[in-house]
Amino acid sequence: MFEGIINRLWTLLPEARLEIHLLHQSGLDAAVSALMAKIDQPAILVGHSLGGTVAMALARRFPGKVAGLALVCASPRPPRPTQLTYWTSLLRRLKDGELVGIVDEIVPSLVGSTVGSAYAANHYETCRRMALNTGAPGLAAQLRIQLDRIDERPALGNYAGPLLAMAADDDCLVPSDAVREISASTPMGEFALIPRATHMAPLTMPGTVSTTIESWLQKNFSHPGITAFTTETQKVES
Repeated sequence: MFEGIINRLWTLLPEARLEIHLLHQSGLDAAVSALMAKIDQPAILVGHSLGGTVAMALARRFPGKVAGLALVCASPRPPRPTQLTYWTSLLRRLKDGELVGIVDEIVPSLVGSTVGSAYAANHYETCRRMALNTGAPGLAAQLRIQLDRIDERPALGNYAGPLLAMAADDDCLVPSDAVREISASTPMGEFALIPRATHMAPLTMPGTVSTTIESWLQKNFSHPGITAFTTETQKVES
């Protein structure tokens, strides 16, 4: 997911320390605690989708450890009743041994409305492979993180650091107005819309995402010798 972005940021910011943290814990509190254990100094968190959920929750609980937030296609809203019902049904299906059918059900939403185009074909297969490799236990763990999601907007109002909220204009899962609420909720929030991008923007448009992050870093931080953690998942909300 973040390979293209990491490679570009290393070129743009050769002095930065960049690390990827994979989310595989069951539940939001456990995911936040695991990420917190990896941070030995204030870090800039770059979170995509559910990774953004964990990044916002960590900033809420440990604001002194978060120097900045860059969020891609993440929602600050609590789950809707229909989402809670759907995710709970997915957990039951996973417990019953189903995986391939679930993956084939959710991947088109990740790829977006361009699913039938030649451009999207390779990304569709990549996303499908990622979801299958995550496996039933990993997918169940991520669903439990989603079920634990709360309304992060009130706490964002107390977050004093720089924040970048990036939305994709062809996102079938997280509408741009929800992403805009992130930047509008915090004093130093900025919003960016990624054109011609789907929910999987970090994978499909790493150049645009990385240069947007780099411009934000240069604007808000005085030197590139920073720590940037990316929080990543291989399956995101439906």
